[in-house]
Amino acid sequence: MDQLETKKSVHAQPITEAVFIEFASSHPLNNIWQSPMMGHMQESKGKKVLYLGVFEGSELIGASSVVLEPAHFGKYHARTMRGPLLNYEDTGESIAAQLNAITKFLKKEKVLYWTTDPYCVYSRRDLDGRINPAFEVRTDLVEAFRMSGGIHSGFSTGIDNRHEPRWMYIVPLKSSKEEILHSFERKCQRSILRAKENDVTVREVNQSELHLVDELLNQAAKKHNFQWREASYNENLWEAFHPSGAVKFLIAEVNLDQFTSKMEALIAENRQKLSKVEEQIQQVPSKKMENRRQTLNEIIMSQNKRLEEVSKYKTQGKTLPLAAGIFFIYGNEVICLMSGYDDQYAGFCGPYALHWEMIQYCLNHGFNRYNLYGISGDFSSSAIDHGVYDFKRGFNGEVLELMGEFQFPVDRKLYKAFKYLKAVKTKLKSF
Repeated sequence: MDQLETKKSVHAQPITEAVFIEFASSHPLNNIWQSPMMGHMQESKGKKVLYLGVFEGSELIGASSVVLEPAHFGKYHARTMRGPLLNYEDTGESIAAQLNAITKFLKKEKVLYWTTDPYCVYSRRDLDGRINPAFEVRTDLVEAFRMSGGIHSGFSTGIDNRHEPRWMYIVPLKSSKEEILHSFERKCQRSILRAKENDVTVREVNQSELHLVDELLNQAAKKHNFQWREASYNENLWEAFHPSGAVKFLIAEVNLDQFTSKMEALIAENRQKLSKVEEQIQQVPSKKMENRRQTLNEIIMSQNKRLEEVSKYKTQGKTLPLAAGIFFIYGNEVICLMSGYDDQYAGFCGPYALHWEMIQYCLNHGFNRYNLYGISGDFSSSAIDHGVYDFKRGFNGEVLELMGEFQFPVDRKLYKAFKYLKAVKTKLKSF
């Protein structure tokens, strides 16, 4: 591999944050995890962040933000989250040479091993998980990473909150708002319209209201059996990303007084219609008018039921928080990092209002995809995220399978000892 580097004149060296930003901003895989804000957030936790450039001769051809954290034997573990930013359309040999250059540089930084989970699409899938034959499955990329010493963690499925997801669900945005709305499943379309009828509004919260978002996310975590982060996480995200506009904390809510007034007006209007229908039935009875009367009675009954429900909610305040989410706005996409809603207010369709609001934001600001982010990659009815995935697929998007995680040993002897000790510790825990 050293001969390959010499032939290609490929090497890695530190670059300034400004140079990294300039390179990343024009890279097709520019993403929030490879942003300077993410680097600053890691530095605020006491970690060391390096900006590396990969050069072919004097030309900068790749870059990466690298986070160093203490590992074992006085060495570091280096993480390049959703990176490095390389030309992944290049030859396998060229990609391998660039990865090898990074490994060679990190050895000087006393790194034991480094980890990467590239933001590269391995395969594209339909909504049932079948590979889209119109796109190449990037086995060549996996081979390039292995060629340069990378150890692949495997083509995993499931949910592991210790890692960024290997499977993502995105909504491509290449047509008009009306066409995109009509492409959604019927249930999704109806829920978006119902949220509008319910006067659900979506707004960005201020820093003092972050607890509202946290409460709804914790409810979602409890429902789906995982642990959401501490409240300080939202504060840290706000401090690191909000000044640049790279994060939004949104909440969908309904004003109960406004909803009540609107519902009372609709009931009054439908009662007038019912009165006219009953007059017509008395004058000229018909099956059509009987059906119309029954429909109006059912509508009024349903609306009265909603009013009764809302009167109970009013004890909790004039405004009900229905759903909330954390959204990254960066590169060529908007990502819903996490969202959650209150089950007891599901009838207001708050989650649909939340995501439709952000899809419209994408369209208005030139983003070409809305990323609903992590799914398990298990498309069976027994999947751990079956309910969540069923909600997401209503937006008629696309499944992207990423390459997954690779570990690159830097100090091979100590890495071997590290893996052995880790295996022993795991075995002892099983007794």
